[in-house]
Amino acid sequence: MKSRRLIALFSVAPFAAVISGSASCDSRSGGVPPASGGSGGARPVGSGGSNLPGSGGASAGSGGSELSGSGGGAAGGAGGAMGDEPPGATAACASLAHALCARGQDCAPFATGLVFGSLATCEARLQLDCLTRFTPGSSATPADTSSCADSLASQPCTAFARGDLGTACAPRPGSFLTGATCLDDRQCDSAFCARAPDAACGVCAAPTAAGSPCVRGACSAGTVCPKGTSTSTCIVPEPGPIGAACTASEQCDVGNGVGCNPLTGRCIRLALAASGTCGLDLATSTYSACGASGNCSPLLAGKCVAAAPDGAACSAAEAGPPCLPPARCVSGRCSLPDPSVCAP
Repeated sequence: MKSRRLIALFSVAPFAAVISGSASCDSRSGGVPPASGGSGGARPVGSGGSNLPGSGGASAGSGGSELSGSGGGAAGGAGGAMGDEPPGATAACASLAHALCARGQDCAPFATGLVFGSLATCEARLQLDCLTRFTPGSSATPADTSSCADSLASQPCTAFARGDLGTACAPRPGSFLTGATCLDDRQCDSAFCARAPDAACGVCAAPTAAGSPCVRGACSAGTVCPKGTSTSTCIVPEPGPIGAACTASEQCDVGNGVGCNPLTGRCIRLALAASGTCGLDLATSTYSACGASGNCSPLLAGKCVAAAPDGAACSAAEAGPPCLPPARCVSGRCSLPDPSVCAP
């Protein structure tokens, strides 16, 4: 059983909707593992990669400072070419990151610790990701990024929990045609950059709908591609309560400490692991997940494996180590989104 898949970092819809790339499950961050010996369950953050309301990836269902013990500094070392942003981009992204993490604390407080470990790390990492949205072909501007930030405080928690960040945060079409190499949704005329969880770049593709096949393990705004399940079709995330039927953690309220147990097909309580001990407690039907995007292995009486620093070695294997978003494990290294690598 693969315990790390139970919660899927990108099963936490709000953050998944903001981190570079489309809504695809990264499959890390701990979570309830599946019953089969090989496929893991989804992990919490939403469902796979996400786009920062500003980076690439679906905004409505698609998405820190140094994290003690998790590696992954705020500025990171691999990828993430910055410095050519338009005037005002840094301030706009700082506002957006602050607004996202603050709303996350209001609406999905469990997700902050699960994905980033702390509020400071949440802001630093999301700001880092946001800056990559200002790339060739992108429709993103500092003005619309600031408008998105200003709108988040009034976005209902019911919508936010599903990864719906509102109209002001929805990615506008860019200038790249279908099939072009991309990094962010805002570069594509379809407003969908299909980017696999372990890929540095994606490809502009037609938008997906609930029930349609995932594209490169990703789905466009409003839907997510669940990982660790037998399906490869896009679904609409639902913050189900404890006891609700589920097949993936995207169907449970991960942001508030509820995840899917594929062994029973029901949403169960999640907790953050204490003292590095993690896994499923059969007696209490509680799964203790590793914070800051760490991995848990094995399923019972497991140990947390902290996320590796940006640029360090990583692994998609059960034992990890994983990466701290927005970094992804690409070719065995934690790599930050880098616009220069994804030039068409």
